[in-house]
Amino acid sequence: MTRADPDPHALKRAPTPLDHARAALARLVGAYPGRRRPAWITGAVVAALSAVPAAPVQAQEERPIGRYVVDVRGALAIYGQDPVIAETRGVLATTLPSRGLGISIGGQVYPLRWKALTFGVGAELLSTSGETEAARASDGISETVRVEFVSLTPQFSLNFGHRMGWSYLSGGMGSSRFSVLGDSIPEAEVEPKPKTINYGGGGRWFTREHLAFTFDLRFYAMSPVSETAETPPTPRMTILVLSIGASFR
Repeated sequence: MTRADPDPHALKRAPTPLDHARAALARLVGAYPGRRRPAWITGAVVAALSAVPAAPVQAQEERPIGRYVVDVRGALAIYGQDPVIAETRGVLATTLPSRGLGISIGGQVYPLRWKALTFGVGAELLSTSGETEAARASDGISETVRVEFVSLTPQFSLNFGHRMGWSYLSGGMGSSRFSVLGDSIPEAEVEPKPKTINYGGGGRWFTREHLAFTFDLRFYAMSPVSETAETPPTPRMTILVLSIGASFR
């Protein structure tokens, strides 16, 4: 009996969504060599991209998405430098913290499927902060100013893919807190928590049965806060957050 030659196409490696994610993030990291970037973000992205192997097509069993997932991600938030916030806090807008770092923790359960679409419900807690030496508008003297953005929101998601990897679109509405803190900035007696709509998308790719690489790009649209005797005003604003980390199931 002669032994049959193995099918050369059986283990043929084709580009996967993870391959495309690896290439896109590698280009993103390399696109700004002259800008300051926190070392841990660069290290985490490079480690994730180099350590995660692409699985052969044969190994990607297209089973349905599991029943739940938990995400833990490092987050980069883009606050901008709003002139209204700066004026009402007594600092120059160009010296406000324009970005911050933090963490995002969330989870989703998947109770319903329809054809290739899986519906998910869950929640996310985001906490970020940024700090800089800001100049006071009154005399130009610098002081440490800290911006904090914290959000807790439920989310509904539409998921496309299979058990070992999928992309998603999601959104929800909850509350958030945006604070500007400094030695000469009066602390609000009552912290306002305006309604906040979040929307965005991302993906999860499992390299092991219970561990995945994940990223998420999300917008947080905050309702305006009116000025009162206890709180300064905050205009309507949208904060962009990019987060990268791990998913567990």
